[in-house]
Amino acid sequence: MATVKPHLDTRYKAKDGSYAILIRVRNGSQKRDIPTGYKATIAQWGGDKVNSKHQNARLINAHIEHVVGQAQQYIAECNLHKKPIHLDLIGKDRQSYSWNEYLLHRAEQYG
Repeated sequence: MATVKPHLDTRYKAKDGSYAILIRVRNGSQKRDIPTGYKATIAQWGGDKVNSKHQNARLINAHIEHVVGQAQQYIAECNLHKKPIHLDLIGKDRQSYSWNEYLLHRAEQYG
């Protein structure tokens, strides 16, 4: 069962004392960290979201929820259609198309 969870990457500390916020996606033994582009200090991090001590808490939490939602939707679609989960597709705004679905999608873009 695949899991999606935001976390603070405390391995690398920025000069201002903050750490990168990542979304970790695990599927069995595979894992992938998706960068959110935001940072927070340990005091500003509340387990799975930024608390109100951060000046952009609402914006960052909305972005985190969006990325987590996209990852969960991708995983659900793969499970529904009985397709393998490719972690490299998560977080890149790509869908899990079959070849025919891909061609129809591209035709709509150009049509």
